[in-house]
Amino acid sequence: MNDIIVKPKNKAQIKAIKEILKNMEIEFEDVIKETYNPEFVADVMKAKEELKSGKYTVIDVDAL
Repeated sequence: MNDIIVKPKNKAQIKAIKEILKNMEIEFEDVIKETYNPEFVADVMKAKEELKSGKYTVIDVDAL
């Protein structure tokens, strides 16, 4: 069978669509789309940890 991609605009639409599919006994998956590249997120998290542990360099902007 074919897959259908539905793009609801709010939580009320999501709830309504899920109820309709359940009532019609249609199998569905609730997939949450990642908005950021996982590698980018990992880099940001690593940088935050390094900042907390004091592993950073202060640059004097006047000296540039």
